[in-house]
Amino acid sequence: MCEDKFLEIIKEEICKRVGEEICVNTRKVRKNNNVVYLAVLLQQKNQNIAPTIYLNEFYEAYQQGESPEAITDKILEIYEQGKVDEPVDMDFFLDFEKVKDRIAYRLINADKNKELLEKVPHIIYMDLAICFYYAFHDNVLGEGMILIYNSHMDMWKTSHEELMQLAERNTPELFPELLVTMEEILGDIFEGQMSSKLYVLSNQQKCHGAAALLYPGILQEAAAKLGGDYYVLPSSVHEVLLLKKQEYEDSGVLQDMIEDANANHVLEEEVLSDNLYYYDVVEEKLIQVKRSGK
Repeated sequence: MCEDKFLEIIKEEICKRVGEEICVNTRKVRKNNNVVYLAVLLQQKNQNIAPTIYLNEFYEAYQQGESPEAITDKILEIYEQGKVDEPVDMDFFLDFEKVKDRIAYRLINADKNKELLEKVPHIIYMDLAICFYYAFHDNVLGEGMILIYNSHMDMWKTSHEELMQLAERNTPELFPELLVTMEEILGDIFEGQMSSKLYVLSNQQKCHGAAALLYPGILQEAAAKLGGDYYVLPSSVHEVLLLKKQEYEDSGVLQDMIEDANANHVLEEEVLSDNLYYYDVVEEKLIQVKRSGK
């Protein structure tokens, strides 16, 4: 059965259960790297926000024989656990003065997000794109990200340059760096092996931590820890791996490792890049490594 038919069936089943007090809508949501998620939104009539529940796993279960009734039971259970009973004031988002201290950046793949980049302010960084978001924090809703679109930039009468200046200041403060050896993360599982020579760069929250590459002074700090030039392997949008150049002279092998990991071990939505990067201490610059023959 096609996805559209599944969404229609689930919407009909939910509507039977919730009555007229809750507005039910289904849609396809385009996420990072152009990955499409099936979703249902349930909005109480006295509310101005609608929790989004993703349905891809439920769609797979349906294809394997699970009934719409059983799936709806689980969806409504998720909704009850996460629903907000009081309206949330979002008017603050209209005022640039109220949002500018929590504007941050993240890194995404430029080529895989061409359609999105047409709609959002961004700055190209090698084969990546620096995008901006509002780091949402609310006592009721918790933590979240509101992506900044061109329409927001126009409304606030701001610019790419100002957004970048704010994000350069805010992101390291809101999401402090994490720069440790793999051994420190894994403990003594691989003690004495390459894990002691392999560093992980992320943020303390380990969420969209690859953006820590942009933090002022972080590349130089990593060079001091590694003792010279090093490779940067884009593990995911959440972290990168740093390896001293002398430990691995064959960059082609590292590039093969990155491509294999992205194809077989990293969620498609979380892939950052298939390319390898290199930090030159003398130039104080991060460079995208060109694969030989390409």
